[in-house]
Amino acid sequence: MSYRTKFIMHYSTRRLCLLIIFCLMPLMAIRAQELQARVSISTESLGAVERSAYKDLERQLSDLLNKTRWTKIDYKKQERIPCSFSLKLTELKDNNKYQAELAISASRTAFKTSYDSPILVYVDKEVNFEWDLGTPLSYQEQSIDNHLLACFAFYAYSVIAMSLDSYGLEASQMLHESIKQIETQAKAQASWNGWDAFERNNRSSFISVLTDPKHKPFRELWYSYHRLGLDICEQSIAKGRALVLEQVRRLKTYKDELYDSFYIQLFEASKIKELVLLFQEAPQEERDELRKLLDELYPTHQEELDKLRTRR
Repeated sequence: MSYRTKFIMHYSTRRLCLLIIFCLMPLMAIRAQELQARVSISTESLGAVERSAYKDLERQLSDLLNKTRWTKIDYKKQERIPCSFSLKLTELKDNNKYQAELAISASRTAFKTSYDSPILVYVDKEVNFEWDLGTPLSYQEQSIDNHLLACFAFYAYSVIAMSLDSYGLEASQMLHESIKQIETQAKAQASWNGWDAFERNNRSSFISVLTDPKHKPFRELWYSYHRLGLDICEQSIAKGRALVLEQVRRLKTYKDELYDSFYIQLFEASKIKELVLLFQEAPQEERDELRKLLDELYPTHQEELDKLRTRR
């Protein structure tokens, strides 16, 4: 084989390899991301402001959530976690100091169904931050210099953690270091609200239930509810409901032991309506037991629980 032939073959092979890599790059990027997030910003409470001025902030926050690789796990496009982050700006002082509320919701699809099960429904009312219109935000995990970025990063990890724990027992363990790192940086900033360990039902409370060993029983319950109960309902609705009901019994025991756990609130926000929907066609005995358990756990949901009294 001549040198010219070898050179052409080598050059052609190299071009082919580069072409393959170039074609695969978009697929590789897709596999690297965990979240499929929608971001919206509401400015109605601020009065007469230029709404379009906040579109760029909306885009930056969307890019942060959707283009950051939060873990080392490769997600396929269809595996990305659907979630929404709705930021309501409630107050503006000195043209750059904001008070806001952040509503987060996320879901995961039950196995072999099109049903999206809520895994996080929460409203954080303690988001305060400084931002000058038109200023680009830059997220550096090792050195977060903006409270809005810290909050969005924290809830990105929280969504992923709740999702992972619904698929694997203690699967969110890999995120604990990153979550604690955000907490450490945030607590070093005296003006950043919502991280005080002495307050209840704030981000510090959330971190405790995600990482503290004393809350391990709930993370086990969360896994069993979804992976062993909800995910087999398509195969056997009776077995799936029985396993889900067992987790509600465990939740009652859990609340008796850790009555002030933030997870009790998280479960309430995401699962009451789902449980009622799942058990509306169940045998009367199961519906009665579920209603009694939920009434003891969450006595303010009588209207919803009344749907379990009789069949539709």
